[in-house]
Amino acid sequence: ETIKFGRDGRLLDGQHRLHAILQSGITVTCVVMRGFDESIFDVLDSGKGRQKSDVLFVQLGLPVETCKMLATATTWVIDYEKEQFGFPGKAEKTDVLEFVKRNPLLIAAAEYGQTLPRQSPVPRSIAAMFYFYASQRNQPLAERFLERFMVGAVEGVNDNLLYLRNRCFAASVDRRPIHRSQVIAALIR
Repeated sequence: ETIKFGRDGRLLDGQHRLHAILQSGITVTCVVMRGFDESIFDVLDSGKGRQKSDVLFVQLGLPVETCKMLATATTWVIDYEKEQFGFPGKAEKTDVLEFVKRNPLLIAAAEYGQTLPRQSPVPRSIAAMFYFYASQRNQPLAERFLERFMVGAVEGVNDNLLYLRNRCFAASVDRRPIHRSQVIAALIR
């Protein structure tokens, strides 16, 4: 399978193969083709549909892991703004891309979410979604708030975030995680 680049030099097909090659640390010979019209992107690799993160990777040129978090957090922001509080995550790839282009602070939110520990009371993408809104009001307070909740830097045993943090961890251990809409509501309160 060839590595394909668009007319403007953007990678259209092969990002997963190239990422795997980089991780392996070995040299691999590949066939590279250039000059494709970007409209072919949606039909490439028809066996496995393009993910929202793939579209963000190609269009924005951000790291793969950032694009994964950005796609998830943006989908939930879109649902939240549509008042779909159950967060079904049905936003289309093009909707996600256009929303990110109109709201570039989402990129900073995804990058911030990546700095949080993986072993957290809730997925880091939920924290990124919350950070997107909270940082627009007061970035240092948003960071301090999420540090208290996600990292556990609470302010004593009577800290409400300690209760929520413990509740989220306990629910996860019981394999009955709290729905993200309930977590967001609790964080907002």
